[in-house]
Amino acid sequence: MSGTPEWYVLHTYSGYENSVASTVNQYIANREDLRNLICKVHIPTETVIEPVKVKKKVVRQEEMKPGKFIEMTDTVEVTENRQVERKLLPGYVLVKMVLTDKTWHIIRNIRGVTGFVGADLQETGMNGVPLNESELTALGIDITEDENETVNVNLGFAEGDKVRVISGPYSGNTAVVDEIDAEREMVYLSVFMFGREIPAEAELSQVEPIRED
Repeated sequence: MSGTPEWYVLHTYSGYENSVASTVNQYIANREDLRNLICKVHIPTETVIEPVKVKKKVVRQEEMKPGKFIEMTDTVEVTENRQVERKLLPGYVLVKMVLTDKTWHIIRNIRGVTGFVGADLQETGMNGVPLNESELTALGIDITEDENETVNVNLGFAEGDKVRVISGPYSGNTAVVDEIDAEREMVYLSVFMFGREIPAEAELSQVEPIRED
């Protein structure tokens, strides 16, 4: 199956941005079935100069008696200008992904995520509208690295291949793959039953390739 990954905006509870981003990165690192569907996560930040109050120790000399001094240390609070990294969009995290039923539900159920930003997709009940080029540029994302990028998920089979149905009503039967629907994560089959081929459909997870030794 193939698809084009796009950048989507997640709304999170305040203070959960880093936790959500960390969880997405764990999915990318640990789950091979998601690694090519959920590609990147990004928290937009900017570096600003802000006055920061800091405590410093100041050494001074105090004359105890004529000609004799001792050093005294005082702690004083001073204001310094320092570079500070600040979130551009507090409460939001960007994820580059292929939006399917599976990836939508996985991301939507991460602790701290309240939803995708965008209009509802009536066909699926999902929501999420990808960012356009001007929005990505404004958020500091290099759109040139995204050009012509596609996701290729290795299913182990393609259209015309023989597969084995491992679950569902056609479990245990062999079939030929007629079509793969990436968006719905479905596969359309010709199943061998009753001495003839019967058209059927199954979820991608319900079939496996038949490997020839």
